[in-house]
Amino acid sequence: MDAHVCMAGLTEKGVMMQASQQRLVRLNALAGLGGTEDNPATRGWTVFAADGSAVGKVTDLVLDTRTFRVRYLDVTLADDIAQEIAHQPNILVPVGDARMQPGRKVCLENLDRAQVAELPAYLRMPPAPEYETALRRRFDPGFSGTALDRDFFESELYDQDRFLPPREPAPAQ
Repeated sequence: MDAHVCMAGLTEKGVMMQASQQRLVRLNALAGLGGTEDNPATRGWTVFAADGSAVGKVTDLVLDTRTFRVRYLDVTLADDIAQEIAHQPNILVPVGDARMQPGRKVCLENLDRAQVAELPAYLRMPPAPEYETALRRRFDPGFSGTALDRDFFESELYDQDRFLPPREPAPAQ
């Protein structure tokens, strides 16, 4: 899965320099990072809302360069949803609200199809703090801080380990 690959791959020559220039970067912008057989890339996986409807595909992952953790999934909305809304068909979803599933699927825990369509458009550039704050409040209505708060990502919403399937223990030797 990309999240594991990013942590190892960011130490490669040149990639760290790209990442250090901004706090959040799209994984596609960091050349040379992708999946492995043990860690498949999630790009292209179908995203399903909590009501079971297919709502789009994972286009990219957005990485926090300070912690080398995935914070968001960049999702391109399905054509039928994109036609209903009046903005660019990409959205961000906090990684902790999604779960990898067998069969190249990603399932959102808390949003149905209509709620997905109401998320603010993601313009495929580093998100502004105001955008991140508004997005966080969609998932966490009780949140009263801002994206500029030092502990903004200290929430289950941004925990990439919730997104990843549980690792099976290594076989005993």
